[in-house]
Amino acid sequence: VAGFASAAGFESATVPRATRLAGEPIGGLGRAELDRRVDAAASDVDELVATVSTPDGELVTTVGDLGWEVDRAATAEAAMGDGAGGLAARFGAWLRSWGDNRSVDLVLTEPDGDQLAAALARLDPDLEASPVEPDIVLDGGEMVVRPGVDGTRLDVTAFVDGLPTRLHDTSGDVELTADLQPIAPQFSDEELAQVAERLNLMTADGIAVAVGDAEATIGPEQLRRWIRVQVGPALVDADLDDSAAQAYLEARFADLTRVGPDATFTVEDGVVRIVPPAAGGGQRCCDETAGSTMLAALEAGEDRVELAMAPNPSPRDEAWAEELGIVEQISTFTTNHAAGQSRVVNIQNMADRVRGAVIEPGETFSLNGYVGQRTVEKGFVSGGVIYSGQFTSDIGGGVSQFATTLFNAAFFGGLEYGEYQSHSRYISRYPYGREATVSWTHPDLQIHNPTPHGVLIWPSYTPSSITVTLYSTRWATGEQTGQWTSRSGGCTFVTTERTRTFVDGTTDVDSVNATYRPGTSC
Repeated sequence: VAGFASAAGFESATVPRATRLAGEPIGGLGRAELDRRVDAAASDVDELVATVSTPDGELVTTVGDLGWEVDRAATAEAAMGDGAGGLAARFGAWLRSWGDNRSVDLVLTEPDGDQLAAALARLDPDLEASPVEPDIVLDGGEMVVRPGVDGTRLDVTAFVDGLPTRLHDTSGDVELTADLQPIAPQFSDEELAQVAERLNLMTADGIAVAVGDAEATIGPEQLRRWIRVQVGPALVDADLDDSAAQAYLEARFADLTRVGPDATFTVEDGVVRIVPPAAGGGQRCCDETAGSTMLAALEAGEDRVELAMAPNPSPRDEAWAEELGIVEQISTFTTNHAAGQSRVVNIQNMADRVRGAVIEPGETFSLNGYVGQRTVEKGFVSGGVIYSGQFTSDIGGGVSQFATTLFNAAFFGGLEYGEYQSHSRYISRYPYGREATVSWTHPDLQIHNPTPHGVLIWPSYTPSSITVTLYSTRWATGEQTGQWTSRSGGCTFVTTERTRTFVDGTTDVDSVNATYRPGTSC
């Protein structure tokens, strides 16, 4: 009794003497110190190396990563044994401890099956694989089966059943074996073969497609290219790729395509107004249900189907017009001419054709490209022209006055130029050195829009003048700030300097050029 009292005391419970936990002595420890020893052993278990044998080789990990955990409370209770009971029980345990050494195992909790599978998948992503369902593909013009592939999964139940629930010590590695189970696809190759046979029979004769007054036959192979088979998870379904069918039909019936009208602009009392596009007028083949409509006809055994046209509005709609930012006048220029001359007909015809033209941001406007050749059919008449420095007449003569007026509107509006050429002889009604001529097909007058806004060209005229006004959002203002000339071989070369002042206050200097020659060359 005296020995028991001196070893364990009568006031607190202790671990029986000669007790070992995970190979370490813990006899005589109180509960608080025991809990610290159990925590340390649990940490050692977390880091214990576990080698898992699989059909593909060995995976090395730790017990903790596999999901094993030490049940600390159960382990501590096992270590205390009867030492946690009444005085008589503790005295009996103390007496027995003199007769033998006592070893206590770490009590382990079984890992969760999903946690185990996830841990092994992290070590070897190919350990588990989902089955690949059989599929139907086009091969040699026929719908054929692409076989399915079995998947694999960990036999979690057998793996967990093979794990120990107790661990005597933490000094050795743990060796485990992971078996895999095959997973068959949900649908068999034979089931898909039946679907493929049905699709081949359904499309064997093709189908006649009528769109309005036009008709074309779509052959079996083309139809099968559009078929898409979806397998699983609960059914096998087939449909036609609407977008692929629509693209094919639109190209096949391209003659039926009409783009709807654009939004346009008008100017009333100096105020720009957007005119929305007229409704209708645009169409294309075919509407978005073309694929499903053909499939339904095929499934019903029909050999002909009528498809509806789809609307085809212009992308240059009201929203496009608003984004251009054409809201204010940025420049205007006027040149005068005698009234009543035949050339005036051509000037005004040119103005009427160009009125409303828009130069989009970053684009270059070609006067020849926009109006085309001046012909009698377009209402142009004979008028005076200059060819190779000689005055003569031709259909469309006089349109260069319109070109010069547009050239100057662009000059003061801060725009830039592509191709341009001055008259070969100076004409006093034009600004000296700051003018342009046009002829078919060259020279052309090209105006480049370097701004982030659209530019609207709006000509107007009186019996004795032509005016070109440009509308946009102000970006830069041009001003003539210098001019100099040089001569060579009877020709005069004129350089006109322009300074552009931008809305942020910065400036830029460039120039335009003119060459006046009395004959055909300098």
